[in-house]
Amino acid sequence: MLTNWVVWVVVWIACGVLSFSHPAIASVHTYPEGESRTMFRSLQTLRDNSDRAWQFVLFKRIHAGQVEGIHLRVVGFPGSGELKHPADLHITSQQQTWTAADILPENSSFPTNVGEYDALDAVTALTSDAPLKLELPTVKSKVAIAVPPFVVKEWRRVAAMWQNT
Repeated sequence: MLTNWVVWVVVWIACGVLSFSHPAIASVHTYPEGESRTMFRSLQTLRDNSDRAWQFVLFKRIHAGQVEGIHLRVVGFPGSGELKHPADLHITSQQQTWTAADILPENSSFPTNVGEYDALDAVTALTSDAPLKLELPTVKSKVAIAVPPFVVKEWRRVAAMWQNT
């Protein structure tokens, strides 16, 4: 009888811990790219409003102590859709909307499910980890993606690394 009670308590505690756990947070990675060049990167997979998966790679490059840029590369998994080029990405917080310019040339060698955007202004302006909304410009329509707070926190961390002063 005591054994059954102990097993029940252990299962109950395990279920409670699992139900309140936070999503896994991928770490920010640092990549030396040469003698005086470094890249900081965050990689996340998020789903759009139609439950299609998209990969988001936010990266910041530093060369000779200066920020070269903060870019957001978007990759649609098979069936996610084709990104329209040139077309800007819209990033919306609770207070503001930013336009991230499409930086891939129209005749780029990247596949049509890949886009890259200048996210410097948006990411450096974020002052909290509040969720964001992204509006991806696809060939057929605009696609909405919710960016949860743990991803925003990671993006802010990338932006804060190796600040220019």
